[in-house]
Amino acid sequence: SYDQNMLLEDEIPVKEAIIEYLTTHPNANKDNIIQNIKPKITISMLKTRTVLEKLEDLHVLKVQKNQNNEKTYSIK
Repeated sequence: SYDQNMLLEDEIPVKEAIIEYLTTHPNANKDNIIQNIKPKITISMLKTRTVLEKLEDLHVLKVQKNQNNEKTYSIK
């Protein structure tokens, strides 16, 4: 059975870059994460957003809302 939340092979480096970034920058928003990992990865920003959403769905990341009601991400 195919799990839509399963990471694809080309998404694994993105996951690693996201986790590496969040280790030192907890509670970062999506734009900050994407801007900061962009130099390290080779897939598109749209796909990076998809990986973030998958990590959220897989409960790898803790998601909260900040005062501006935007999502911020941390490692669980």
